[in-house]
Amino acid sequence: MLNVLKSVFSERVDGVWNDKLKQIIPSFGQHLNGNVEATLNELNYTSKVLGLHKPQQAQGDAPAPDADAAIPEKAPMADIEL
Repeated sequence: MLNVLKSVFSERVDGVWNDKLKQIIPSFGQHLNGNVEATLNELNYTSKVLGLHKPQQAQGDAPAPDADAAIPEKAPMADIEL
C-alpha cells in the first residue's frame, strides 16, 4: 500500500506527508531486511502498541545448510504457451 502511495503521490510522500507517515509507521523509509537492530525495535514497538507479548530474542545464528543434502530435481512443466 505504501508503494502505491509513493508511486501516485511521490511529491507528497517525500514532502508534506513524510513526517506524518513516520509518526504512524516509525520504520517508514528504513530497510528492515538485514537490519537486525531496526527489526527488533519495530517488533518491540508494535508489540507494545498492540498489547502483545514481547518478541523472543534470536538464539544465535541459523545453522549452516548441509552441503551433502540432495536437492530434488524439478518436474518438467507443460508448455502451454499460445
